[in-house]
Amino acid sequence: MNDQRRQSAALTVFAFLAMFPATLAAPVLREFVRDVYPVGDDGAAWFLSTGMFGSILAAPFAGWISDRLGRRRVLILWGAAINALCWAFIPYTPNFTIALTIRLIEGASSVFIIAPVLTLVSDHESGDSVLFGWVGMCLMLGAAAGLAVGGFVGTRDAFAPFALAALCMFGNLAFAALILRDAPGTRPRPDTTGLDARAVSRFKYFATLPARLRDTLSAAPLLWLPLAFAFADRFCVGYLMSSLNLRMRGELAFSPATSGGILGTTMLLMAVLSPGAAKLAHNQKHSGPVRLARFVAGGSILYGVGIALTGSVVSSAGLLSAAILAGIGAGLMHAPTMILAARLSPPAVRATAMSAFVGLGSLGNLCGPLVSRWLEVWYKNVTADFAFPLLAGSFGAAEIVLAFALLIAMRATGMISQAGYAPNNTTTTNRTPRNLLARDSLSE
Repeated sequence: MNDQRRQSAALTVFAFLAMFPATLAAPVLREFVRDVYPVGDDGAAWFLSTGMFGSILAAPFAGWISDRLGRRRVLILWGAAINALCWAFIPYTPNFTIALTIRLIEGASSVFIIAPVLTLVSDHESGDSVLFGWVGMCLMLGAAAGLAVGGFVGTRDAFAPFALAALCMFGNLAFAALILRDAPGTRPRPDTTGLDARAVSRFKYFATLPARLRDTLSAAPLLWLPLAFAFADRFCVGYLMSSLNLRMRGELAFSPATSGGILGTTMLLMAVLSPGAAKLAHNQKHSGPVRLARFVAGGSILYGVGIALTGSVVSSAGLLSAAILAGIGAGLMHAPTMILAARLSPPAVRATAMSAFVGLGSLGNLCGPLVSRWLEVWYKNVTADFAFPLLAGSFGAAEIVLAFALLIAMRATGMISQAGYAPNNTTTTNRTPRNLLARDSLSE
């Protein structure tokens, strides 16, 4: 096995291992917080959300550091070490404020693991984007396995999932140190935003975020499209996990096994279809951002229709059918969306783009349940009989509208030429941000 294949296999395995401890403690977090600290349900909700806040805040920082250094592995090592320590210390914090602080750091450190992993995939895949499919699948399967194992272990000892998560993350640290390698040819890039180390030490980093975002999007004007999908996909998952889940358990009186099976079907299909979707979207005969965009748009439409149908059916068979349709759509778009984000980002800002992808996904996870519950209450005040069909239709329509926006934007820019679709691990010279994306048609 040559080094390229060895690294591809290592990244696939590490993707599973990285997500496994991330969700181990999730099944017991709410009960743990309510039992250890006298904060009630509101405090438990804050504790659950704080990790996502940390992920959102750290995402652009992780990308900027990685692009400036031209290195990914060192961020993974630091992220894994800090994450492991956070999981180890959370159960023994003396008060809730310290626990929230450590939870915030844990969420931030997770971005320094996942975002560099996705950037490494982009650095190593060298045109064979099936690797994105396998990594995407393993990320989701790792999260699902963590939930299952954490629920089983946590029923006997609420502290055990935290200890197991810390132990697994220390194992990931050793795995990354011994096996993962940065891709050859990755180089640091100069900073064009005027930010230096002294500015970071004076906490001026966040004041420069608009300048860095402008710099990144000027080099890749269409990058906002896959980033928007990263947010929207997780935003819709928030509806599935909150309003739909509560409706199945309450109004429809489904058992936990039935409701969990319906929701799990969507997630499972999203995972297992990712490698095949990546292969079909990026084969040797027809490859390029246009084909990727069509897969993303087509999958998004199916995903949106499936979500919309969940508001109009009340039987378990009908909801399962809608979940299958949504899962097929999600599976078709999941990996191609990541590939499209990598393809539309020039090598100099690739880590920033992939960190933004992860951060916006976390933002969608955070906003989805909140907006879903707010809309549900608002629709019930307007029309109680059609509240849920309207709610599901709103989330489904958001996915469908975004899909057509992607197709319209690709056509409005004259598609994307091969001049802006440079293979990975190659050096582009004498290109200004404006000519990184040309307006010639891409021949498929």
